Amino acid sequence: MKNILAPLVGLSCLLFFSTTTRAQGLIDGFQKGGGNFDLALSYSYEQYSDFYVGDQKVSEPMLGDITTQSINLFAAVGITDRIDAVLNLPYIFVNASNNPDLDQSSIQDLSLCLKGRLLQTALGDQARLRLLASAGLMVPLNDYVANAPVAVGHRATALDGRLLAQVDFGMGLFAALQGGYIWRGKVEVDGSDVEVPDAVDLILRTGIGTSKLYGDLWLQWQNAGDGTDIGPGVPFPSNAVSFLRIGGNVVVPVVGGLKTALGLGYTLTGENVGKALRVSGSIIYQFDR
Repeated sequence: MKNILAPLVGLSCLLFFSTTTRAQGLIDGFQKGGGNFDLALSYSYEQYSDFYVGDQKVSEPMLGDITTQSINLFAAVGITDRIDAVLNLPYIFVNASNNPDLDQSSIQDLSLCLKGRLLQTALGDQARLRLLASAGLMVPLNDYVANAPVAVGHRATALDGRLLAQVDFGMGLFAALQGGYIWRGKVEVDGSDVEVPDAVDLILRTGIGTSKLYGDLWLQWQNAGDGTDIGPGVPFPSNAVSFLRIGGNVVVPVVGGLKTALGLGYTLTGENVGKALRVSGSIIYQFDR
């Protein structure tokens, strides 16, 4: 089955306060194949007025509605039939409706990822199991302000390691589970180094992908084991951001290798994170040899 999922999965980062949390991960259970590539340009819009301080939901009238908009470039290329490379680069606009002095806009973090297939085997007559692993690097490209209630990101270099298992059941139906660990470096705040919490990330996805339509539903759980809660005098990058999110994606072919995509995501609950609704749309070009 052709990979029409990959351009959508890593499109944009969800941003809540000053901690970057990657929506749905950068990888999926499909592969491009050697010499094939995808390019995607996307726009996303998310907004929230309620957020979690620790695990308590609150609002802040001095901030109002927090809006994050993103223009994002995504590329995936098949280096060989077993190894893919992924690139992701967003430009972020953040806004607080009741405090425009906090508004920011900047190019954010460049993400680079290598994904390789470890195993592929048949399960019965139609089903097929695929196991993959990935390693990713996220590097900030600008000296944007990280220690702020409304921020472009946390401005910390990060490493992302993941394992993924996907079962293709035939007729385009699939289910996938991936788990990963995100190691984050320190960031300088007012002349001092601040620890940005690491996180465990799990994503469950199921859907259908054919030559005429792709659709999926996903559930993402991310947990930062250590870190602070939002509070007076606490550097925002040190906050432990955890969440449970649900969402879905649809990809529709237009003509030739051109496709359009729509994605939705909603934060069900969390800690030190906004209770946000996110909508994204993208234009995808897929080249297959």
